[in-house]
Amino acid sequence: MEKKSVDADVLVLNAIGPGFTGESVRKAGIGGSELEITQIAEALVARGHTVTVANGVASESTVYGVKYVPYAAFKGGAYTTMYIERGTPIPPGANISCDHIVVRATDIMCAHYDVHRKLVEGGNVPVVCVSEWQARGFRQSITGCKTVVIPPILGITPKTERVPGRFV
Repeated sequence: MEKKSVDADVLVLNAIGPGFTGESVRKAGIGGSELEITQIAEALVARGHTVTVANGVASESTVYGVKYVPYAAFKGGAYTTMYIERGTPIPPGANISCDHIVVRATDIMCAHYDVHRKLVEGGNVPVVCVSEWQARGFRQSITGCKTVVIPPILGITPKTERVPGRFV
């Protein structure tokens, strides 16, 4: 069977918070979700996958093998898997095709997950949670919601300096 042509194996969408790359997270730190996204993206690249992260960066760059693109200007493409970070809508006007979708939850079920409700109702798109307690809240709040629990830290948290105005 021939592998279909894709722009990247994995697309990560994150519209929450400031732009970041693997380098900026290492230098100044930002927050837990940003660290987790860079760790997952870089681990996937190390295993031979191609990864694009669309977030608040000002311009396109490739850092540690991960392609970072501006979320605000993202127009779409073809991907094997789309990983949507908490509260992030599909960018307006983006034409995205993918075989699999995952919603990543990094906090409790609350209003900013309403943007994902139609995707996850009925269990076609799983919500990846950090604990069983968190997963239970999603299953109780969204009819038919399927959850998967994956603890948040994939490795040692890099040392970061506290910078006023940043998430740390």
